[in-house]
Amino acid sequence: MTETDLIEQRLRRTFEAVAAQPVAPVFVGGGRRSGGGPGLSLRGTGLLITAVVALVVGVGAVALVYGPRSAGPGTASPPSVAAGHGGGIATFVTTSPTASARRRAEDARILTRRLAAFGDRPDKAVVKGRSVVVVGGRRLRVPAAVLASTGTVLFRPVLCVSAPQTPPAPGISAVPLPGSSSCSAAVYSLRGPNLTVNPSTGASNEESIGRDPALAATPSSTPSYDETHPQSPVLVPIEASGASAGGRGGGGRYLLGPAELSGTAVASATTSFHSTQWVVDVDFTGSGATQWDAVARKNFHEIIAVDLDGRVVAAPLVESNQTAFTSFDGRLEVGGNLTERSAQTLAAVLDSGPLATPLAPVTQKPVTQKPVTQKPATQKPATQKR
Repeated sequence: MTETDLIEQRLRRTFEAVAAQPVAPVFVGGGRRSGGGPGLSLRGTGLLITAVVALVVGVGAVALVYGPRSAGPGTASPPSVAAGHGGGIATFVTTSPTASARRRAEDARILTRRLAAFGDRPDKAVVKGRSVVVVGGRRLRVPAAVLASTGTVLFRPVLCVSAPQTPPAPGISAVPLPGSSSCSAAVYSLRGPNLTVNPSTGASNEESIGRDPALAATPSSTPSYDETHPQSPVLVPIEASGASAGGRGGGGRYLLGPAELSGTAVASATTSFHSTQWVVDVDFTGSGATQWDAVARKNFHEIIAVDLDGRVVAAPLVESNQTAFTSFDGRLEVGGNLTERSAQTLAAVLDSGPLATPLAPVTQKPVTQKPVTQKPATQKPATQKR
C-alpha cells in the first residue's frame, strides 16, 4: 500500500467517525433543549463544519501533493520524470559531464538494440533530460549493469595463462606488466610451436601447458587501460562461465597481445544452441570480413581471446578441425563453454556496438527471474564458420 493510500484510508475513517456522531437540534445561544438533553450551540456547529471543511481541503492537498495513483493516457508525467530522473523500468545517467544530447540519443538507440537481443523487444530506451530511461514494460530481463556495459570488444591473441594475482608482501610493490608481448619462458607459451593442435580431433595440448609463475605477482590490467591501450599487452581475468577449457576460468588470467581487430568490424550478432553448447553467430561488415580473415589466417591453430570490457569471455582455437586455413566468408561462430547469459551478453554488445558515452544505472525495478541454463560442453569449441 502506497503512502497516498494510507493517508486516504485514515481520512476515510475520520469522515466515518464524524458521520456517526449524533447531531442534536440547534438552538440559538447556550440553552438546553426540552427534555434536559444537552444542546448544541451554533458556535459548536460552526467548529464542526470548519473541521469537515479542513479535512476536505486536506484531502485536496494530498491529491495535489502526491498526485493520482495511476496516470491514464495523456496524463502529464510527474516533474521528476519529466526532468529525466525516473518513470521507467530503469534509469541511467551519463558519467561524463560533457556528454552531448546527440551522444545520449545514440546511447538510447544502443540500449534499445541490446534490450531486443535479450528478448525485451517491446521495451525501448528514451532520453529524458540528462538521463536515459528504459520504458515499455514492467521488469528487465537482465541487470541494468549488463545493459550499461561499455561494450568495448577487442580480438587479442592469447600468449600465456597466469594464476590469480598473488598480493605482494608488505612493503613490496607489485611487479609491473612486462613491456614486451611475451611470456617469461617458451615453455609457458600458448602459441605455436609450443601449442599443438590435432585437426582430426580438434583437440590441443593447452591443458598440459602450465601457468606462467612470473605473472602471479603482476596486477591485472584495468578495463580502462585495456580499452585505451589496444596496441599494448594486457593481463586480464578469464570469465568464470568458461572462456576456455582446462579449468582456466574461476580466477585465472590471460596475458594477451595487442588487439588485431575490434568489435566495430561486426555488422550483427545473435545466439543459438548447437548440440551441446551456446554459441554466438557473428556477421562481419564488408571490410570487417576481410580484416577478420587476415587475423584468422595469422592466428591459424592458435587461440584468439574475445576481450569484452577487460574480461575474456571466450577464447577459442581458430579452425582447429582443419589442416589448412580457409576463408570465413564474413561469418563466424564463437563458442567456448558459454552460458546462455554470457552468450546473450556478448551477442548484444557485438550487435549494438559500444556506448557513445558511459552510462551508470541509478534505479531499476527487480529483474524478471528467468532461469539461465548451463549446457555442458565436451571440449572447447573452435572458432569456425557458420
